[in-house]
Amino acid sequence: MPRHINYLLTALICLCFYGLAHTSARAEPVVPAVPAVEVVAEDVPDRMGHGIVFLELFTSEQCPFCPEAERNFRDLLGQDGVMGFTCSVDYFSTGTDPLARPFCTARQDFYMDRIKTGPRYTPQLILNGVSHMSGHKIQDVAVALKGAQQNPATRLNIVAGAVAGQFDIILPAMMRAADAKPYMLRMALVKKQMDDAKAPHTNQIRQLINGGDWNGSATAWSVTPPADPDADAFIVFVQDPDTARIVAAGIEDLSR
Repeated sequence: MPRHINYLLTALICLCFYGLAHTSARAEPVVPAVPAVEVVAEDVPDRMGHGIVFLELFTSEQCPFCPEAERNFRDLLGQDGVMGFTCSVDYFSTGTDPLARPFCTARQDFYMDRIKTGPRYTPQLILNGVSHMSGHKIQDVAVALKGAQQNPATRLNIVAGAVAGQFDIILPAMMRAADAKPYMLRMALVKKQMDDAKAPHTNQIRQLINGGDWNGSATAWSVTPPADPDADAFIVFVQDPDTARIVAAGIEDLSR
């Protein structure tokens, strides 16, 4: 190979790694949520489902392995007891990717800090907030999924609220130590299916809403998902801010 081409390839590789390492983190947007209503534990219906594995797939526009990972992700979400969303980062795109979201990059940085995932990469699959791997390695993902099922998250019950468009998220008691930080409440507005010529985009995240903190006491969290023509479902999840573990999650279809 001519020497000048070798130099050019070396420069491009260095530039890519520099971009991965030096893209600045962006803060997750904070959108006020309907305040939680405290209730006594005895009033909370005992209708929690079986445990689930919560998956987050981080993808990017210029990622050659992402289409295969997204097809695998679609199949995984078709299994009972598996829940999650696809989050497209904005640091590895042409700048015109309609799916890219800055908060996805910030969320990947959160995991890089909490569970030491190393430099950013796509397709990155996070399982229950505590382990990660390349999402296109189907056999490895299947093995990791079985492992994550040994310590699942709680499936949350979501019921219709008192007014149209409102939902009550039934949060069971999950007590924490007095000096522990409160759990993080988050709501993701997603599009259940967005197929294009490259790959299927399953539960593609459109908005990520910061619902505030939760101290772990039995609570009915009332929420009104904001209107979004590009979203037809929402996912709520509870996350430990220190370990990043997803401790509970639920999903609700908005298209019915």
